[in-house]
Amino acid sequence: MPLRYEGVGMTEPASTISMWSTLVPVMVGGAIGLIGGWLGPWLVERRKEAAEEKKKLAEKFEELIAALYEHKHWLDMMEQIWVLGTDEKRSMSPFARVHAISRVYFPEFESQIAALEVVARKYEMWMFHAAKNRLINDGAPSLEGLEEAYRPYAEKFRTLLNELGEFAKREFQ
Repeated sequence: MPLRYEGVGMTEPASTISMWSTLVPVMVGGAIGLIGGWLGPWLVERRKEAAEEKKKLAEKFEELIAALYEHKHWLDMMEQIWVLGTDEKRSMSPFARVHAISRVYFPEFESQIAALEVVARKYEMWMFHAAKNRLINDGAPSLEGLEEAYRPYAEKFRTLLNELGEFAKREFQ
């Protein structure tokens, strides 16, 4: 006995209707299962990758801060060696590491880091001249001009650390 759908104007056998009423939920359930089986792990993997990337970025950020403090310590050691004449082992400046980390992971801070390097070089030049004057004056150290040479470096260093701190609050907390 044919069945007539209201408003459609066609007739379908009852067996066809019962087949579709059984098949459609199975197909929808299968599609949901396939999509869920693919989409679920994909979403979990993306979240895992994002968390790992954020963790790596935080580690590199910590390395950047540590390298900045290493450079500050290096400057202090160079002042002891050049200006005061202490017998310490000279080492290479860690500022190249600061630039490397910044350029790869934090390029938004590169201009501030370059500005810090400029004032650090001026401070180093003061140390060089103070060392030359110490040698000319038979080993007597002179700290004349230290404040003018060190203050710009200290201010840039403090400003950069404040900006890095604000970045850390936004990105890692």
